Amino acid sequence: MGDLLLAVDQLVEKHSLNGSDNLVTFATGKNVVVTIEAETSPRHRDSSRVQSTMLSDYKWDGTQLRPTSDRLLSVAGNFLSYRLSHDSSVEAVRVFERESRQRSLIKGFRDAIVDLAWSRTTNMLAVLDASSNLYVYHVTDKCGIQKHVNLRWEDEDGCELLKGATLANLDAQEEEKENPSSRNSTTGGPAYSRPRLIWCPYVPEDEEPTEHLNMLAITRGRSVHVVNITALKAAMPEGAEFIDLAAAREIEGAVMTEQLEHPITTLCMSPDATAMAVGDTSGQVSFFIIEVASIKFAHNWRPAAMTSPVKDLFFLDNCDQGDSFWRFCMAVDEEGRQLFLYECENWTCIGRLRMESSMKNGRFMVQVDPTARYVLLTDIDGANLFCIALDYHASGAPSFAAITQIGFYHPIMAACAFDVKDVEPPTSDFSFDDDDGHSTSDKAETVISLISITPRSVLHVDVTVEKPEKKDYTLSELASPRTAVGSGDHTTAPIESSHTNPMDLLSPHIPHASGRGSGSRLEGYDTMNVSASSADLTAVMKMFEELSAQMDKLTHRVERADEERRAAATNESIVKMLTQFKEEFSLREDRLLANISDLIETSRAETIAVVRNALNENSLAVENSIQGNHKISTEYVMKVVSERTKEALAQMVIPSIDRVCTQLFKQLNDQFKEGLGQFMTQMRVQQAAMLASTVASTPLPSGIGTDRSALLHLIKTRQVQLAFETVLNQADESALQFVCRQIDPDELFGNVPGGDGGLSQPVLLSLLQQLSYKLDADTDLKFRYIEHLLEALQPYDESISVHVPKVISVITDALTEFQLRTPNASLKRQARVITQLVRNLRN
Repeated sequence: MGDLLLAVDQLVEKHSLNGSDNLVTFATGKNVVVTIEAETSPRHRDSSRVQSTMLSDYKWDGTQLRPTSDRLLSVAGNFLSYRLSHDSSVEAVRVFERESRQRSLIKGFRDAIVDLAWSRTTNMLAVLDASSNLYVYHVTDKCGIQKHVNLRWEDEDGCELLKGATLANLDAQEEEKENPSSRNSTTGGPAYSRPRLIWCPYVPEDEEPTEHLNMLAITRGRSVHVVNITALKAAMPEGAEFIDLAAAREIEGAVMTEQLEHPITTLCMSPDATAMAVGDTSGQVSFFIIEVASIKFAHNWRPAAMTSPVKDLFFLDNCDQGDSFWRFCMAVDEEGRQLFLYECENWTCIGRLRMESSMKNGRFMVQVDPTARYVLLTDIDGANLFCIALDYHASGAPSFAAITQIGFYHPIMAACAFDVKDVEPPTSDFSFDDDDGHSTSDKAETVISLISITPRSVLHVDVTVEKPEKKDYTLSELASPRTAVGSGDHTTAPIESSHTNPMDLLSPHIPHASGRGSGSRLEGYDTMNVSASSADLTAVMKMFEELSAQMDKLTHRVERADEERRAAATNESIVKMLTQFKEEFSLREDRLLANISDLIETSRAETIAVVRNALNENSLAVENSIQGNHKISTEYVMKVVSERTKEALAQMVIPSIDRVCTQLFKQLNDQFKEGLGQFMTQMRVQQAAMLASTVASTPLPSGIGTDRSALLHLIKTRQVQLAFETVLNQADESALQFVCRQIDPDELFGNVPGGDGGLSQPVLLSLLQQLSYKLDADTDLKFRYIEHLLEALQPYDESISVHVPKVISVITDALTEFQLRTPNASLKRQARVITQLVRNLRN
């Protein structure tokens, strides 16, 4: 079984695309290599699977449409928007409604437009210029434009070169900053990327159907800024045209900033607006927790099997269906030619696909359709669209299922998918096969709707692709050579059945000469011609014999055609199987040579190690022998000397020392006892006087006894450690709540260096355990204490490391039970954040 599993993991599916728009299916989709071959003939039209409709006639020039302009087209529902530029000084955005063909134009931007995007849940359009100024507009159903928020940026985080820049200058600056040896000649490479904006695909919770949150993130160099549009709009004065960054930062939760060590390449926000994932040029993806007014770091992830930074990251969520998000994701490399599928619990790579081509094309633009069923790769230089189908298994895990190459006659400068619909084949009782053996029966298909920009127009494009069949292979089937070879067969026509009725191939004007039809015909002939002569009967029989001979010839031809077709299919399968065996043998030969080299190197290293160990052991044995002899002689001399010295001391020195020490210790004990008694008497008197003065000067509240007064005194004299130790040792919950109410946790943990509030680790752990009980009372205060305690706790401290797992389990159960019990959504969200902090502490 292990050998079979190894064979499946090392299996590399190799497929080729030569310009045909046929569906190419994958066997397992775990490790796929797709080779793009050069087309032998020029294109004269778009693919037959493409149906396009012109929406707008607008002629762009070459400087306005560059390979990075996919970000300057955005589609959501019936609305689409794209950038217009008449010259270097005029910037505008066209908003278009597809069904009614109504349109509007937005002008008045302070700098060159670098990004625009629609909100997934509302008719809001966000536009970002080169200076990171943010413009948010609300679009009505009749394509009316209403300015919603305008956030003007201040150049304060190290991006001076973006201020006042045009798109052409940005491209030149990117090329100067990028390493020339690694920069793609077509795209220029985003070494110092332009500002980008990403909307949060907000999905409200079931218990809060009326609450809606408009939030987006802006990436700018190494900084990410989370902007809460809802909070910003609510705090803006009535009639205000704009708000600057300084004023926006004073609004709680309006603008939150996080700084990374490396430039940012991609960003994703969770549908519940509580987390975000940020990828940088170091190849690392950082996860953050978005709170009401701050951003907290959660953990880092470095994608396995990727050798380059993550350029694009897509979480395969269908936000319109289902309530489980961020289970699986897809990472894309810098060139857009390698796709990796990961599951988000253990971050295991569950699939990879690599596009290879001998042609020097630019970077592929990668996008995922709104239903997360298709991955679309736009090849701008080759005028191709590659539609990669994702197959979701019963466990919900995706895999690469198939790929379809769609060729266009005119260049595509940008494309954006907005809808995917399934088209079921019409039901029919008949199927017709052509002479070449290719089936013409209808198959289940999917229509992918896109908006594309060509150098002369804006088009609505419907691409029809075949739906791949779901395949559930067992482990033995995946390891079978027959299955592996058969999976790569994409051109063999279906073999016709050997039971085809030869009479169906006759022309309609030739009558059937067998069966009930012929009998009926003769019977009718005799009825109509009762006096027919024997000559006529002979002619009829002769015609019958001729028809029988023709039928036999046709039957023979059909059988021979079936045999030839089956032989051709079998030969092609054998050739492909031999090709698969050849590739497998090449891989095994390479692995064998590598294993032999490793074995030789390992043997050499082991031989050297054995010789070195033998020499070391011999030298060590000689050294030990010398040291042993020296030790024996030394011990004998020391034994004789010590015996003689011991005898002298026992007879002369020890008795006198014993007498002197006895007298000295007696005097010391008497003096120490007397001084200690006097000190304890003085301390009792001082404590009694101090307690009496405190009680006399401070009136006690009703219901609080002398113990509360003593605790108040300890708190006022800044003996917080002693106060907490007292209530924790007494296991008095009311006293603990009393002490917690008297001390502000933010002030306690924020003013003491180290963030531990001056409390020892055992006290912190015990306090965390006690506060996790009965979260229904003083919930907000307890949550504040718990957050600070989790940050200050050191789980590997020797004094508490044994008890930390049990305490973590107790607080996790308490938080889970609290989330199920409480109806308060705010406290529930805060409990989820604390649960994530507890998990980070456990990890």
